[in-house]
Amino acid sequence: MSLANPSFPLGVLIDIEIDPSAGEWPEHTYAHLAHDANHIPDRVALLPIQRIDIRTNEAVAWWYRRDASGWQRSLTPLPPVLYNRIGRRKIEASRAGRRLLRRLATSRPLFNPGFLDKLGVYRALERHGLADAMPAFIQLESPEAAVSFYCKHQEVFVKPSTGSLGRGVARLSRVGPNENRLSENTAAGLVRRRLRDSELQTLFRRYRQSSDYVVQAGVALARRSGRSVDLRALMQKDQDGRWRLTGAAGRAAVAGVHTTHTVHGGARIPLDSLSLSGEPFASAIGRLEEFLQRASLALETQLRSSYFELSYDVGVDGSGSLFILEANAKPFPFDEEEIRSAAAARLMAFAEAVRRTPQLLRPPP
Repeated sequence: MSLANPSFPLGVLIDIEIDPSAGEWPEHTYAHLAHDANHIPDRVALLPIQRIDIRTNEAVAWWYRRDASGWQRSLTPLPPVLYNRIGRRKIEASRAGRRLLRRLATSRPLFNPGFLDKLGVYRALERHGLADAMPAFIQLESPEAAVSFYCKHQEVFVKPSTGSLGRGVARLSRVGPNENRLSENTAAGLVRRRLRDSELQTLFRRYRQSSDYVVQAGVALARRSGRSVDLRALMQKDQDGRWRLTGAAGRAAVAGVHTTHTVHGGARIPLDSLSLSGEPFASAIGRLEEFLQRASLALETQLRSSYFELSYDVGVDGSGSLFILEANAKPFPFDEEEIRSAAAARLMAFAEAVRRTPQLLRPPP
C-alpha cells in the first residue's frame, strides 16, 4: 500500500475490491471517472465499503495517478461528498449496508441513496399524476388477475420488481386462438415456447412464488428494419440542482429478442436517424427532456430520496407518444463516449456544488 495520504473531493462507494493489475474495474464502479483525461487529476477515489472506518472517518481507497504509477491504494480521509455505486442489491439492503449508508449520510452529502424497484417507480409516477407516462401495469399477486390483465392487453411483459438490464424479463403474447408465445430471458439465454390458455395460470403462479413481479402491458414500439427501438436517456442535475437531459441514444433489439440492452445484443442507433411522428428527433429533444424532468421530480418527491442522476428506457409508439419503460438509479455508463464525457463533467460540477451547498440534496417538498 502506498504511504501517501491524498484527499479527494468525491468518493465513489463500491462493494468490490480487485487488484487492477489483474483486470479492469467493472463498468458499474464508474472507475473511468478516476482516470478520464478530461478531468483534473486525482479528484475521484473508489471506496470499497468494507474498507471504510466510520470511527476515524478514513478509508482505504483506490485512486489513479496519471503518471506511470497508474492505480494506487492509499489510506485517505473520507471525501466530503459521496456517490453511492454499490452494485449489488443484497449488499446494499443488508443490515450492515443500510447502517453504513445511514451513518455516512448523516455526516456528509451522499446522493443516489439506493436502488429503485419497478413497482415503487410505477406507484410513485401513478401517485404523482403521471399514470399516462408509462404502460398499464399490475403487481403480480393473483394468477387469475394476471391472466385477466393479459387477456385484456394481448401482450405483456413480466418483470422482476428488483431486476435490471432485462434479466428475468419474460414476454407473453397472443399468437392465435388458444395459443400464446412466451419468451423468457434466463441465465442460460433466451428461451421460447408455446403455451395453451389452460397453462397461463400455472405460469403466473410460478412467477408469483419465485419473487415479486410486475406485469406490464406491451406497447407497439417504433420499429426499424423489423426490430423494436427505444431510447436510453440520462437525466442529471446541474449545479443549481435542476434536472437536465445529459444525453440520449437509440437502441434496437436483436430480431426476436424483447430487450434492447447492448449486453443482450442490442444495437446502438444514432439519434439523428430516428424521428418522432415524422419529426426529426433532434428537434424533439426538448420534449423528451421536459417529459423526463417531470418524471424525475415525481420520483424524488414521492420516494423522498435525493438523487443526482437517473437513467430511463423510453418507448416511443407510432403516434410519437413517450412511455417510461424503466427507471434506474444506478445507471451503467453509456456506450457513447460523448455522453460518458458530459455525464462525468456534470457529476464533478454537481459534487462541487453540493459540497458548498448541501441543501441541493433536499428532496422536493
